[in-house]
Amino acid sequence: MDILNNLGITIDATFIPHDTPAGESPTLRWRVSVRRNGREFHATDYSAGFAHAPEYKKAKALTAAVKAECETGIRYGDRLGRGVPPPPVADVIGSLLLDASGTDERFEDWAGNYGFDPDSRTAERMYRACQETAAALRRTFTPDELAALETAFADY
Repeated sequence: MDILNNLGITIDATFIPHDTPAGESPTLRWRVSVRRNGREFHATDYSAGFAHAPEYKKAKALTAAVKAECETGIRYGDRLGRGVPPPPVADVIGSLLLDASGTDERFEDWAGNYGFDPDSRTAERMYRACQETAAALRRTFTPDELAALETAFADY
């Protein structure tokens, strides 16, 4: 997206190896540093579903190879040990904008709107993390720039 280039938004992503708990779908996980003009303004964990694994795009099914890619970050069968590609910048920014939306609401309203129990401590931690994301975006972009990003990602 041109707006990302125009605003100098980039990411650095480090894959996080992990085991998939029994009964859960495998995911790709990264620690992402979000930058504007080379300067970090936010760091967060980012996950993508197994359909984003390179092997899934070939197999079109959840296989042991897809699970291995998700857990290790190494392309299945790659003799050079190359890693899976990092998430696209647009995906990360779109996710951050979604996380930041609604954080001007009171926690109880936010929880109700997103289907969380307002008595849940886990939900409150999520709300606080979303507020931190919103604050990072407000510190980094002017109101006009943030509005332009929100418009560009409205249907993302």
